[in-house]
Amino acid sequence: MEEAEQSWRKIRGADKIGALLVGVPFKDGLPVQDNQSEQQKLAA
Repeated sequence: MEEAEQSWRKIRGADKIGALLVGVPFKDGLPVQDNQSEQQKLAA
């Protein structure tokens, strides 16, 4: 067991796992807010 622990890696961003499980999209490690008005401006 102690030998295996030496090769384990720490999970970075463990505080974001809950958001991922509920479906929050992420880009470059940051949550993406869907802003419909901004998307409509870009589409026009």
